[in-house]
Amino acid sequence: MAEYVNEPIAGPEAFRQTGTAAVESQAALLLLLGRQLRGDDQTLTARAAAADISAVIEAVPSDDLGHFPVPQLRPSSDRVGVALVKTRLMERYGARIVRRVTIPQEERRDVLGDLAQTLFDRPEPLAAAELMEASLRSPDELTRVAAAASYFELSTRPKRLITILLRGTRSEDTLVQTVAATALARIAPEHPRLRQLTRAKKARSAGEASHSALLVHGIRPQSRMVAARRKFPQLFEKQRAFGSLRRR
Repeated sequence: MAEYVNEPIAGPEAFRQTGTAAVESQAALLLLLGRQLRGDDQTLTARAAAADISAVIEAVPSDDLGHFPVPQLRPSSDRVGVALVKTRLMERYGARIVRRVTIPQEERRDVLGDLAQTLFDRPEPLAAAELMEASLRSPDELTRVAAAASYFELSTRPKRLITILLRGTRSEDTLVQTVAATALARIAPEHPRLRQLTRAKKARSAGEASHSALLVHGIRPQSRMVAARRKFPQLFEKQRAFGSLRRR
């Protein structure tokens, strides 16, 4: 069963800890960084103003920022070379950091926690790229997928990020699958995997038997999605508001 937590783990501490609350906090932070780099908040604000609903739309509620601060990055179309990022990581943590597929749990605090602290101390694209590059090697699937989704705005090697997102769409965890599919739809809206997901969803809803199977096998992932919505409502509410404005 998913772990229910009333408060997310704020700041670099999320990357130093393990467990559901830590992982979902890592993912939320990474996804919010991606929003900033894309300029989603500015777009949302401008479209809300054009629709004359600015009074009810707030990019990031101040109360949320008080509980879950996020380093402030300016929207940018500039790319950060992967070679540069890897070189800096190797200088800091040794060559093993870029050769490994996964960072061991026991080294998470020293690597991901340290990089997150650097980003909070010095919020700039290069520091964000270093955290995202290292997070691609996180032992947690949700963190890897969230990092890939946001790193697309900075990285000079997007194909490997799409590969990570594709793997995420096949996850047994509904939250991971949703984050991966949403990012893939934004990055590569014509990708055939999205059509497969759409057909699979229609097939599941076509009969009572498949619907029952989804309820049985989807208990934990669906519960985790509910928990994530409770802990990070701003992510889901802004996504819904942004989609509504985009259709206007």
